Amino acid sequence: MNRLLSRVLGRRRVSLTTLLTLLVLVSTVFSSLILLAATYQSKKQSLINATLTINASNSEKMAFTMSRLFRSMEETLKSAASGIGREPADNEVIRRHLELARSSSGHFNSLVLINTEGVIQAAAPINLKAEGSKVPLLIQQTAAVQLLEPFVSRPLFSPLAERLIVYMSYPVYDKNGIYAGAVGGSIYLDQDNVLSLLFGAGRERDGSYSYVVGTEGELLFYPDNKRLGTSAGEGELIQRLKNLQSGQMKTLDPDGQEVLAGYSSVQANGWGIVVVSPMSLVYEQLNGSIRDELKSMILPYALLAAAVVWCARRLVRPLVLLANLVGRIGDEHLEVPGRRVHLIREADLLARALRVAIRNVRRQREELTHAAMTDPLTGLVNRRVMEASMEQWMDLQIPFSLIALDVDKFKDINDAYGHQTGDAVLQLVAGRMSSMVRPGDICCRYGGEEFVILLRGTGGTEAYEVAERIRRSIGESKDGQAVPVTVSQGIAEYPLHAETGDELFRQADAALYSAKDAGRNRTVRAGTDF
Repeated sequence: MNRLLSRVLGRRRVSLTTLLTLLVLVSTVFSSLILLAATYQSKKQSLINATLTINASNSEKMAFTMSRLFRSMEETLKSAASGIGREPADNEVIRRHLELARSSSGHFNSLVLINTEGVIQAAAPINLKAEGSKVPLLIQQTAAVQLLEPFVSRPLFSPLAERLIVYMSYPVYDKNGIYAGAVGGSIYLDQDNVLSLLFGAGRERDGSYSYVVGTEGELLFYPDNKRLGTSAGEGELIQRLKNLQSGQMKTLDPDGQEVLAGYSSVQANGWGIVVVSPMSLVYEQLNGSIRDELKSMILPYALLAAAVVWCARRLVRPLVLLANLVGRIGDEHLEVPGRRVHLIREADLLARALRVAIRNVRRQREELTHAAMTDPLTGLVNRRVMEASMEQWMDLQIPFSLIALDVDKFKDINDAYGHQTGDAVLQLVAGRMSSMVRPGDICCRYGGEEFVILLRGTGGTEAYEVAERIRRSIGESKDGQAVPVTVSQGIAEYPLHAETGDELFRQADAALYSAKDAGRNRTVRAGTDF
C-alpha cells in the first residue's frame, strides 16, 4: 500500500489531515453508494410489504362486510318469502310487500314473486312491468325454483330488465309447507347497487382500486363498466379465489398492469374481492426517496459522514415503527400514532396514511358493532343483545321481569295510513318505552310491531306498574297524523315462571295473547286469569 502511494504521489508528502480527509471522502462515497443501494431495496420491500398488508387487510374487511351484507340480503328474501307464504293475498298486497322489502333494505334493484308455473306474479318496483311474463330459462333453472333452495346466480342478461344482473332467490312455502314459488331479487350490475355502495365509484387518485370476481372468474364489479360480466383471466390469483383462498401477492390485474394485490373470498357466496395498488406507485415513491438522498450528498463530506449515520438511523426507525403498526392494524387496542413530522418524505406520507387507515378501521369497526346491536328504525337494541343480557342475568342468578309488548292492530294502521305512519308509530312506542324504564333496564325491538322490556331485579307487581305506565303513556299520545295507538302487554318473571329464556318468553307471550283475547289495550301477568 505504501509503495503504491509512493508511486502515485512521487516525492511529494501528504499530510495526515489530507490523507484522513481523502480516506473519509472515499469511505463516505462508497458508504453512501452502499447505503443508497441498501436503502433502495429496503424501502422497496417495505413499501411492497406495507401495501400488500394494507390491501390484504382491506380485502378481508370488505369480504367480511360483503358476507354480512349477503346474509342480510338472504334474510330479506327469506322474510319476504315467509310473509307472502304465510297467508294467501292478492297481487296488490304481495306487490306492496315486495316494495316494502326492497325499499326498506336497499339491497336489490328489483324484487319479483315467481309462481310454480315460472310466471312472474308480482314485481317491485311497479315500473318494471314484468308481471304476467314468463321468466327467462336461466332464472327458471335456479336452485330456488328447481331445487327449492336459496340461490345466487352468476352474471346473466335479463331480457325483462334489459341489462346484466346477479339474481338471488329464495323458495316460498305456504302455511301447509307446500312449495308455492320463489321470491327473487336482482342486482343491476351496470347501475348503482349494493356493490357500488360498498366499493365506491372506482379508482383512487393514486391508482388503487378494488374489484369483485364471481365464482366462475367473471367480473361483477370493476371500475370500467364495460368489463362487467367478462372474464377476469386465468391467472394464479383468480384460481386461488375459485378455491376460496385469501392472501396477498404481486400479479397482473385484468388490464395487464403489474399490481400489488390483497384478495379474500366471501364465505356467504363464494365471490372474491381484490384490492390492488399499481406497482408504479411504489417505484414513484422510491424515485422520490433516491432524489432526496442524492441531494443530501451535496453537503460537505466532513458533515456528511455524521449526517449519513444520523439519516440512516432516522430512515430506518420510522419505517420499522410503521411496519410494526401496519402488522397490528387489525388490533382494536392499537393507538393512533401522534402527529410527528418525519424527516423522510415517504415515511411522513406513510405515517399520515397509516393514521387515516387506523382511524377508518376503528370507525368501521364501531359502526359495524353499533349496527349489529341496534335496530335502525327505533334505535333500540336488537334481539341478539336482549338474549345475551338474559343469559348473563340468568348465569348470575339475577331475578328480572320480561314484558312482551305488541302494538294493537298495527297492520290496520299500516294499511290505513301507510308505512311511514307505521314507522312513526313504532318510533313513538320505542321512545315512550325508553323514557319509562331505568338506565339498567333493556328495551328491545323483537321484530315487526313486537317489543320486549327486561326489568333487572324487578318483581311482577312492580313490572306490572311499569307496564301500565307505558301503556297509558302510549294510549294518551298521538303521532303527527292523529293515529290512535294502543298496546297489549304480557309479563313473566324469572325465576318464578321459568328457568330458561325460551320458556320465560313463552310465558310472557302467552300472557300477551291473553291480553289480546281479552280485548287488547291491557296488561296481563303470566299465571293469572285476566
